[in-house]
Amino acid sequence: MDIKAAEVRPVISRVAGANGDVENGDVTPDNLLTFFGTAGPGVELDILDDSYPVETVRTLSDGSWTLLLSGLTETKHFIKAANVGGQLESEVFEFTVGGSSTQLVENFEEEPRGPLEPGQPHTCRSGLILTPTGDFGVYFGKSDADINPLKGRIDVTIHSPSGTQPKVIMRLPSAASRVDFDWAYQFASSTQAKVTYSDGSGGVVGVQTLPMPGGSFTVQKATFTAPSGPAIVSLEVDPPVPSSIHIGKITWYL
Repeated sequence: MDIKAAEVRPVISRVAGANGDVENGDVTPDNLLTFFGTAGPGVELDILDDSYPVETVRTLSDGSWTLLLSGLTETKHFIKAANVGGQLESEVFEFTVGGSSTQLVENFEEEPRGPLEPGQPHTCRSGLILTPTGDFGVYFGKSDADINPLKGRIDVTIHSPSGTQPKVIMRLPSAASRVDFDWAYQFASSTQAKVTYSDGSGGVVGVQTLPMPGGSFTVQKATFTAPSGPAIVSLEVDPPVPSSIHIGKITWYL
């Protein structure tokens, strides 16, 4: 085996099941999943779940590898690929197998670009209702600028220049046990934004902070699971001032 090949860090590039692709952090009803990845050519890799070895696979001459994992239990899984010896490891691919979850999605791609008026509800195609509050500054945007981490995708932008305080309330069409959404920011005066999850009748289910370290434009995934008992009916995104936050695809689980 080529020494340089052994020095290529393994990558998990895609995961797919009967219900389609599984993204990092997703919940899926599928307990049989195919993993695709890359590493150096002809390298033997250990596949681990939460640091426990479950399979071994050898890469092809082009460095690609494929592995089918079956019988995945209904729990959270943390899969990574490592070269034998464990000197080089892939990023952890995290997902949850949950047979009874119903997953609904809004990616805003069918929404018209432009501002949303404060106090006026806007119903998206999925039934998700957006209501801006406070000042003007919430709109459906699509930027091709390289600086925009959600380049080429419609997103809900909350632009908060100094002296303004726009927020947005997102009301789900049905109560959910968990909510995920993609988000990013372009500038911020604070180290975090706040998301408040409510039960639809004034009760707070929980509060989540979104970390905003300076200079990062990376798309991140926020995940919030309701504690036992109350369900999530709405979430309010409250950005720091000044800042510019972009909310991408939102997924909720019944």
